[in-house]
Amino acid sequence: MLYVFFGYFLTRPSGFLIQELLDSLGTVDKAPEESLRRTGFWIGALERLLIFFFVTSGSLASIGFLLAAKSVFRFGDLRASQDRMRTEYVLLGTLLRFGLALGASALCLYLSSLWNTVV
Repeated sequence: MLYVFFGYFLTRPSGFLIQELLDSLGTVDKAPEESLRRTGFWIGALERLLIFFFVTSGSLASIGFLLAAKSVFRFGDLRASQDRMRTEYVLLGTLLRFGLALGASALCLYLSSLWNTVV
């Protein structure tokens, strides 16, 4: 049940939390017209769930692979746009997503270990 709670938290509530934090920093053109609707929200949710799965299953090297794959895909977009604010927005969003997912995963593992020692 604990894993389900943290899995849910890493989709909707944390997505809104990250969005509010980023919006408080200022405005940036988030989605070009040729982008799908709410794609960033779903990509972020999947990233956080993958990180949660990787940490809780002990596959920490996979997190590095995920970060490297995202960097490769984003590098061309960010370099071509030459928009420093957008680059900072994407980098900050990525770091917030990864940090939140790692923290939630660590907390989940800690609470799970406490539960196992009590039961």
